[in-house]
Amino acid sequence: MNRLAVISGSRADFGLLTPVIRKLEASSVVAVDLIATGSHFDEAHGMSIQEIYTSGLSLATEISITPASDTPADHAQALGSSLSRFAEAYEDLKTKAVLVLGDRTEIMIASFASIISGIPVVHIHGGELTLGAIDDAIRHSVSKMSSLHFTSNEVHRKRVIQMGEAPDTVINSGALGAENAITKDHKLNWEQLKVDLTIDDRKDLMVVTFHPATAAPRDSRNDLNALLKVLEMFEDWNLLFSGTNNDQGSMEIRSAIEEFTSKRENARFVPSLGSEKYLAALSKAKIVVGNSSSGLIEAPALRTPTVNIGSRQGGRFSPPSVYDSRGSAPEIREQIEKALRHEWSQDDYDYGYSIGNELPSEIIVSAIENRINSLTVQKSFFDFSFPVNLESTDEFPAQNSN
Repeated sequence: MNRLAVISGSRADFGLLTPVIRKLEASSVVAVDLIATGSHFDEAHGMSIQEIYTSGLSLATEISITPASDTPADHAQALGSSLSRFAEAYEDLKTKAVLVLGDRTEIMIASFASIISGIPVVHIHGGELTLGAIDDAIRHSVSKMSSLHFTSNEVHRKRVIQMGEAPDTVINSGALGAENAITKDHKLNWEQLKVDLTIDDRKDLMVVTFHPATAAPRDSRNDLNALLKVLEMFEDWNLLFSGTNNDQGSMEIRSAIEEFTSKRENARFVPSLGSEKYLAALSKAKIVVGNSSSGLIEAPALRTPTVNIGSRQGGRFSPPSVYDSRGSAPEIREQIEKALRHEWSQDDYDYGYSIGNELPSEIIVSAIENRINSLTVQKSFFDFSFPVNLESTDEFPAQNSN
């Protein structure tokens, strides 16, 4: 049996990876070793390791990465100390390949430990852009360390190939977030969530998810201040704030949100909703506001309009139901009003992250089963035949003009 280490570093990637892990656990070709790391062990971010414990999935090992403080030096020290622990875990588990998702710093360390151990990496969600965060450098680095790639749409597949990855190793699987959004039973989770948080179901619900924009931290603080000023006007709404990620600057963002919610009976802050309850809230919400990728992938799949604030998601494909704001209070208010009037059309259904007849998790598992024995860290660089038209081949605009 080929042993595949699956790395989860946050509540977000665990929710996306869960359908893949469950299908792999039923495989006769691959044995799964789930490794929990990153913010799963951070009390400030909800100790989401508990979600793994209660999921029914087997956990192979834990690699805690908890910085002593929110400074760059402490983040770097915590990440550096984890490198050898990943390599030791792969050796102990007799790992054949490592599966990672996204662009978190702990994902890059886990991938680096894999290739220096001679173990090939499989990467999900390469080729994307988030110009307002340092994620691009991490995501593209992981792509170059990886031997098999799964992208969320065809534009992203082309970008990975543009980085020199052989076309037959880059598969457009569709977005796991879209799969989770359309395949879950959200009604039951919402009924439990509203009881847990004492939410008045007679009022409209707004979900707010805001993270640091690591490439422009001052801008993200200003954006949040403007957003909170606008939300003061929504006294007759339920305002549900989900927790921040563990990027540098997250504690300052969290502190401002906690101060805001502590003074308002209609506002709730939950450090970690978990994937299923978060999706339940999105399915119930009239609108989602903030700067999370979930507003661009999961929310449109659930037919919930989004106001995307600031630069954090800059460069990422923005579906028609997403209304972009540069971050001033008047503009945020204007875009919220526009989003609440959004009229759904066929364009919203063909929104770029949609999936076909085969689910992304099925495509991913099938390809891993078929290729795990042939994967290697040694790979060639795919060169284009020149001359080549260097004009953009993107089929989707990076930002819409709503």
